[in-house]
Amino acid sequence: MILKGTSHTVIGRRAIITLFLLPFAIFVSKAVTGASNYYLLLVMAAIVFFTVLTRFEFSLLLIGFTSYFLSYIIWLYDLPGPLINMGYALIIMLLVRELFFTSGLTIVRTPINYILFAIVALGFLSIAGGESGVYPSLKGLLRHIGFPFLFILILLAEPDEKLMRKLIIGIIIIAFVQVIASVLQFTWYSTIAPKPYGTRADLSGGLLAFSCGGFTAVLMVMTFCLLMGFIIVKGLNLKLAVLTALTLVPIYLSSARAGVMLIAMSVFYMLIVAPLSKHGSLFNRILTALSLYFLLLGAALAGLGGQSFKEILNPQYAYDYSIKQSDSGMGRLQAFEVAEKELRNSIERLIGRGPGILTPTTVTENPNSLIASNPALFRNVTGYATTVIELGYTGLVLFLLLYFQVFRFTRRFLRLIDDKFWESVALGFCGTIVIYVISAIYIDSWIFYPLPFTFWAIAAAIYRVGQIRGIF
Repeated sequence: MILKGTSHTVIGRRAIITLFLLPFAIFVSKAVTGASNYYLLLVMAAIVFFTVLTRFEFSLLLIGFTSYFLSYIIWLYDLPGPLINMGYALIIMLLVRELFFTSGLTIVRTPINYILFAIVALGFLSIAGGESGVYPSLKGLLRHIGFPFLFILILLAEPDEKLMRKLIIGIIIIAFVQVIASVLQFTWYSTIAPKPYGTRADLSGGLLAFSCGGFTAVLMVMTFCLLMGFIIVKGLNLKLAVLTALTLVPIYLSSARAGVMLIAMSVFYMLIVAPLSKHGSLFNRILTALSLYFLLLGAALAGLGGQSFKEILNPQYAYDYSIKQSDSGMGRLQAFEVAEKELRNSIERLIGRGPGILTPTTVTENPNSLIASNPALFRNVTGYATTVIELGYTGLVLFLLLYFQVFRFTRRFLRLIDDKFWESVALGFCGTIVIYVISAIYIDSWIFYPLPFTFWAIAAAIYRVGQIRGIF
């Protein structure tokens, strides 16, 4: 259990926690999900409250489960969409528990604290000058900051190194659950219940949700980077080679074209820029990077991922896909132009139009929502556009600084750690950071639940182990 001490102390603290956190659980569940069905609300509040009273390991497991699988479950069983925010409710409740009832109001010092709190302050300033109501604005701000606070939550809980190792292994296992699910889905919709190519690809992205090939690609490339870290540090063997190759499967089956380029970028970065001198000569690393790069392009040109993969090398197709609006929303590079147009004056360019102006909840909660006014344009908006429109260029700079801080402490950890497992993870995470930042040009990866959970959970594991080992 989370509480320690004499039996009377434990009973007293449990009573205080129960009296305070039970109604708070109901309030948070209502606020985050907007649940109007009271039975559903009570079930959610009970899950949140029960999680708060259990071990931190279980709480972290449930946050991970909701991050990876809840969107698919909601889509599959046609459940209320706001349920997707349960992970935020858990993070808020656990932060309250750790801060007020465990750490005694002592916040953990980390390299991201000042930047994260600056983002929070900017968010409230943007809300004050924005057009959305308080509820959608706060909910929109939570989408930006919820998972960075997961980083602080994990460090507040002071887990041991064994749990952090399990967390990394669990994240890798989840990626291979994606591989299995993607293969089964592709087989089902190719043979048993045949679908047209485009629909089949949308349904073959694994267990993230329908039509999530882009998000699947980023998750698999992040896992690819981790496995490449093990290959570079521990040496290539058949098992690692097969596992690394398998991460490509959902990318091809879901026709996530950007995944090929993201993997190529990660390979070049990890083999040429990120490793230290102890990870091999520069010539060998460049040769390996080029070999893998041309292997990926060869697979694309061979049509292993369908006709659309062949088109990624067609300059006109790439231009049209990037610049022009398509049936899936704004073009990837068009997002920058749209963001600039939507910021109507210098104040908005500085602080944005307010969090929540682009989040899905504003479709029903705020008639001024940009999505409500133009759903065709703002559907599948990219990460940089979302950040700039909602929090301005100041918000974008702060988030880039946030990721730069994560990169800095990861590189320091990589230089000083004397453990093959954690050296591999840190090296792989260097590539993951680069891919995560680049991916926001293509999709809204910074706030789609599985991706920020993966990113910030790995970052927290590295920093926590660094604390335990005396590096930080």
